[in-house]
Amino acid sequence: MRMGIPGLVSVQFNEPALKKIAEATGRSIVQQIVRRTRKGKDINGKPFAKYSEKYKAQRESSGRKGSPVDLTLSGEMLGSVSILKTQRSGSRLLTRSGINTTSVKHVHTHFMVTIGPGPGSGKNLKFKAGGIYKRGKNKGQQKKGKFVDVGGKAPTHNEKGSKLHYGKGRLPPRPWLGLTKKQSAVIKKSIEKLIKSLVTVKKGSG
Repeated sequence: MRMGIPGLVSVQFNEPALKKIAEATGRSIVQQIVRRTRKGKDINGKPFAKYSEKYKAQRESSGRKGSPVDLTLSGEMLGSVSILKTQRSGSRLLTRSGINTTSVKHVHTHFMVTIGPGPGSGKNLKFKAGGIYKRGKNKGQQKKGKFVDVGGKAPTHNEKGSKLHYGKGRLPPRPWLGLTKKQSAVIKKSIEKLIKSLVTVKKGSG
């Protein structure tokens, strides 16, 4: 690809360089999404909707945190988030991010990087109640138990991620797969820095 400014400079990118920019950006996006989600923040930088009191009690009785909501039970779903696909297509100058897809585009050539939870599945965890314990003063008693792998077919990480993002039934939406405005600004600076390190600048005429 070649961008020219008559009389000033000619800037050359080759396709391997563009792909390198796209994939490096994708890896950075993955890290930022996972890090922010584990801190309990959604794509707007706000806390996720709270767990129901029943589910919160179940988590606490199994030794897990009841808050903040961080979409983590086994950790397998967030751990599977990665670049799923990198493909070459289109011709525009644009950077865009959203659910499941982030496009890093440059004039004449761009690479689209698809990011999301992996297609595999982890443990099929269910809560199994056990004995009885007192949950705070004058709050009655709750069954104590733990989350155990009951076997069988578990939802894929992709299915879990989509359900958490959009919500389903009584489960409220907790949008997590995307970037906040602040994170988008950081990514933009990262792209600019990468471009500067990969371009070849030649003197133009007159």
